[in-house]
Amino acid sequence: AGGIQWPYGGEKGQGTSDKGQGGERELSQRSPTPLSSLVTCPLPLVPSPNERRLFEDGHYYHPDGRAKFLFEESHPLPEPTDEQYPLLLLTGRGTASQWHTQTRTGKSAVLRKLYPEAIYLEMNPGDARALGIAPHEVVTITSRRGHIDAQAVLTATVPVGQVFLPMHYVETNRLTDAVFDPYSKQPAYKACAVRVQSQSPLAK
Repeated sequence: AGGIQWPYGGEKGQGTSDKGQGGERELSQRSPTPLSSLVTCPLPLVPSPNERRLFEDGHYYHPDGRAKFLFEESHPLPEPTDEQYPLLLLTGRGTASQWHTQTRTGKSAVLRKLYPEAIYLEMNPGDARALGIAPHEVVTITSRRGHIDAQAVLTATVPVGQVFLPMHYVETNRLTDAVFDPYSKQPAYKACAVRVQSQSPLAK
């Protein structure tokens, strides 16, 4: 339906205006903007011609101007599990209150109250029983690159043989492997081999 492209440039025709305070002024030139004025002023129904859309003209960054599709066979995991590191560590988003590396959500006092302050490890109850790990116990997770401590959260949503750490905590990347996609350079943070050990003397 159109709208305003971020970042808002303030050009004529983009955004809304205020005619009630000494003539027409673009919203980007007023600070602060009352919320009521934003609600009552209609937004444009079509994008401005000044907005930039990548590849809108169908031209891509190749000599012939055409898009390139890459096809490859599936590859095995860069670091498979073994006897020494028998569990597959997955990383990802932890809670609805955390986003990416928390460069913004970590600055919100409200959001910080809604997610655990300390890092936690989700694991299957079956794996926990086999390793002598009790719910909410602090455990040690070790990979070929380092080790960290985290509180164990037992949940059946994690399959047997796998464990999960939220990616939002700095400690998580002490474990992950520095493997990258050869084309996009996306890091392969989603999987590496680890072992999990109880810190209780009774489990040793």
